[in-house]
Amino acid sequence: MIFIKSCILIKTSKIYKAGVILDFWIDQYAEGLKNLGYEVHIYENYEPETWKDILSSNTLSECKFILTFCNRFIIPFIDNKNIFERVGIPLISLYIEHIENSPGEIADTIQNTYIGLYDKQDIYFAKKYLNPNNNYFFAPNPGFKLNSAPPIHINQREIDVIFAGYITGDLIHLEFINSLESKTHKSLFFNMTDIMLSDEKMTAFSAFEYLTENYLEYQIFETPPYELIKHASFYARGKRRSNMLKGLQKHGIRMFILGKNSRTSELDQSLITTHDEVSPAEFIRYIASSKIVLNTSPFVGFASTERLTTAMLNGSIVATDTNPYISKYCFDSENCITYSHTNYDELAEKIKASLENKNHLERMSSYAEYTATNNFSIEIILSHMLRELGLE
Repeated sequence: MIFIKSCILIKTSKIYKAGVILDFWIDQYAEGLKNLGYEVHIYENYEPETWKDILSSNTLSECKFILTFCNRFIIPFIDNKNIFERVGIPLISLYIEHIENSPGEIADTIQNTYIGLYDKQDIYFAKKYLNPNNNYFFAPNPGFKLNSAPPIHINQREIDVIFAGYITGDLIHLEFINSLESKTHKSLFFNMTDIMLSDEKMTAFSAFEYLTENYLEYQIFETPPYELIKHASFYARGKRRSNMLKGLQKHGIRMFILGKNSRTSELDQSLITTHDEVSPAEFIRYIASSKIVLNTSPFVGFASTERLTTAMLNGSIVATDTNPYISKYCFDSENCITYSHTNYDELAEKIKASLENKNHLERMSSYAEYTATNNFSIEIILSHMLRELGLE
């Protein structure tokens, strides 16, 4: 292949808590960019030596952009201009978590940077509360496959139902709340989580905004309490996922639970098989070996998880809650199973019916893979992103 354009990707494994996962994503993005005709140069970590290597190399002359996840690095300045301003190469900084997890990084973003947020609704809140002058864009999560081989036939897969993700317990979040002296902060936390659990359209930030706009006692917050919002989101997420698993167990649904879960002791042990957290590649293998993948979105307004996109790309049937983004691509009983958190009985019935009807399961699997290949593959996501940014 003759490359006519190049780009630089930078890994973050030594300086970011989720670095191993993000380094895997960088490798997947690199393969996708190569398939789009880019010559890809990967550098390790954000350290002074990294920038020295980049500046002294010949890669900058043909480089269209530098891509990474998050902004945790030391930027070299030359004649009072940072590297991106001086050489005119834009930085694409992608975030695969909510903005309350990285408010400082996003608010202090450097010039000539495009910030990709995986939940389109977060763009509104980032402009309102963090930095209105940044260049934000919607960067939906792609799906991942480990190779180009066809997926395992859906009816030959070993696992019937899998929950692949983690469920945090209450303790770490309640300890944080108990450390706060302000009763207003504590009541904000519990009112936020109550709203999020009772209204499927609410995200953590939208719950915060609703309370501060409608209740005088919360109008003391001139800036959002990001740490409180983050804990409220994770606390409510753990409750919702735990409620779903318990709701399915009431109907005898057997599940394979993959990942770090502090709530599995609350479940009927005779109906679950558990496995410790695995590498990103093993995560995909488990997803691709499962017939039905349970997806509970982390309180998003217009987004999907990579669990959903990866499952569909590998021909698995996703049982998912919905939002306007998911509803564009996922159609109940056609390429997925949709459910509401107010009715786990119906979800259990749909799962049982799908597993019993092998022909229907096969049709859904084929349509799921087709949908994901044409909308969620890494090449499709990258093409849309670069076209939107004018960097093709």
